[in-house]
Amino acid sequence: MKSLIAAIREQDETAHFLRDRAAVALGLDLPNEADVLARLREVAVGIGKDFVLIFTPEGNPYELLIEN
Repeated sequence: MKSLIAAIREQDETAHFLRDRAAVALGLDLPNEADVLARLREVAVGIGKDFVLIFTPEGNPYELLIEN
């Protein structure tokens, strides 16, 4: 179990390193977590509120995860 946790942490560190390197190469400023969550909420309860996602195989709509 410890070796699995170590491998996951290593993959996470590698992914963060590659993300940061790509952002620098593309000249992008990455937002912090609070800004990302605020934007997600804004879209979910604002412009995205009129969209209904459907689980195609069964034709059932997904329930909202974020409500105003």
